[in-house]
Amino acid sequence: GLIQIGIGLVQKQQTRLTVQGPRQGKTLPLSTRQSLPAYAQLGVVPFGQLEHHVVNVGSLGSVNHFGGIDIAVLSAGIFGKTMPIADLDLDEYARVMRINLDATAISLNLLHPFLAESPVGGRVGLVGSKNVPAPGAGAAAYSASKAAATQLARVAAIEWAKDGIRVNTVHPDAVFDTALWNDEVLANRAASYGMTVEQYKTRNLLKMEITSAQ
Repeated sequence: GLIQIGIGLVQKQQTRLTVQGPRQGKTLPLSTRQSLPAYAQLGVVPFGQLEHHVVNVGSLGSVNHFGGIDIAVLSAGIFGKTMPIADLDLDEYARVMRINLDATAISLNLLHPFLAESPVGGRVGLVGSKNVPAPGAGAAAYSASKAAATQLARVAAIEWAKDGIRVNTVHPDAVFDTALWNDEVLANRAASYGMTVEQYKTRNLLKMEITSAQ
């Protein structure tokens, strides 16, 4: 499957760097960064090429110039098909795990040396899910993958504290204007709670739909 990754080295240039393989980035010499404002983006890559592109954010000169990666936000995720465990499609289960969990583990592994070089202290934000503390019926793969990714983040926080890297996880709920949701998923999730789609979208204390912009 395809995975969108968004890890950034702050920079002005629109140049690119591809790290070939999971280890080579750890030997790149990084110098002290000058305080210049900038921003970088990544696009969509095949899962099998993730380790070759996870640091595809700037030229080697940019990495040297700015000094490491300050912030990485790991937000790739799919919900997968709604189904009870008794009817679990193992191929679908593996697909959800590959994108939601394996990509997170690979990204953390490759990002560490660059986060450790940040002069302001590297930071990682993992997008978890409310399904970690409160899973729903029919969402076994999604719930399990996000729970496992949350544990990865906790272990990373323990291991990387000595390097000055902070790792935090957020568990959003009921934000429906993202690519995770489509009409089929919304209808299935609403039905699992015995609600209409409109009721499901507004099942919060404010009784209103919450958007990602808010």
